[in-house]
Amino acid sequence: MENEVQKAISVDEHILNASGLVKDKRGYNAMLNLLQNGLLMYERLGVEDTGEFIKVLDHIGLEWRFFDGGIELVENAKTKYYIREIHNKQPPHKPLSKLRTYVEGEGWLRTRNSDFLNEKG
Repeated sequence: MENEVQKAISVDEHILNASGLVKDKRGYNAMLNLLQNGLLMYERLGVEDTGEFIKVLDHIGLEWRFFDGGIELVENAKTKYYIREIHNKQPPHKPLSKLRTYVEGEGWLRTRNSDFLNEKG
């Protein structure tokens, strides 16, 4: 089982990967700064690029808010992100029965369709 520090590091890595930002670029470094400090000053990116950076935060679903000198993460934003994106994510359901795959030519679908086509023809 992961301890709290390992869990926080894994959440930060997940957020950085989900953002799609290129490592060693300004946006990536700004995201890293935001995750570590909880706030990002306008001087870091400039007002216009901060506006573009906010779009990335909205896209990945990380909650933030404005303050006088920049933006900051909402209290428990990373915890909410972890619960929503990592903890509650379920793998896609894959039916195990051939009767429920509904692929033409397999299971009962083949006989039903071939019987139906033969009656019309």
